[in-house]
Amino acid sequence: MGRAVGLNHQAFTRHLGIIVRDGNICPIRVLAWNKIGEDAKNHMWAAVTKMSKTNTQNRSLKSMPHRTGSKPFRQLAYEMDEICEVVLEDSSLSNIQLVEKCFGPQRHDHIFSHGGGVRPKDVRGPIASKQELHHENVTLREKMNNMESEFKVFKELMLKILPPNAQVKAHKQLVKNNRMKVHRHKSNW
Repeated sequence: MGRAVGLNHQAFTRHLGIIVRDGNICPIRVLAWNKIGEDAKNHMWAAVTKMSKTNTQNRSLKSMPHRTGSKPFRQLAYEMDEICEVVLEDSSLSNIQLVEKCFGPQRHDHIFSHGGGVRPKDVRGPIASKQELHHENVTLREKMNNMESEFKVFKELMLKILPPNAQVKAHKQLVKNNRMKVHRHKSNW
């Protein structure tokens, strides 16, 4: 009871706090609201209504609603230009990578332009656990070992089928291909 509620309750209570702390508007020596005289209350009410009328007039003169908080439009325009430049440079970036490149790394509890409550893992997707990564690593190693054993079998079969001088050329080509495959496979780890 006795508290402001509604859409603009924060601004209203903030303004009332300013009025109460102003010694020219509100008497400082009074300890309770019921001890303040009617003339002082009327004076405070006049200050509140005057500010309200001024704000209403100013709001009616605006051509575009301001929905960016305390950030000025020139700052928004600068940030938008920066985003456009980065997109033109590298269009393959995801939205999160783009924001991190323009505005720096995101905090663990907040993502730029998503508001409170949204965490980076909610946008990026779940991160695999250590156990899942270990399991994937084991299966990939098994696949690689199977491929290497199949390669040896194919190599032996080919060397048996080809004539001796073609075997040398084929062997060199197989070794070269094998090195390239192993190198590519290791770089993917």
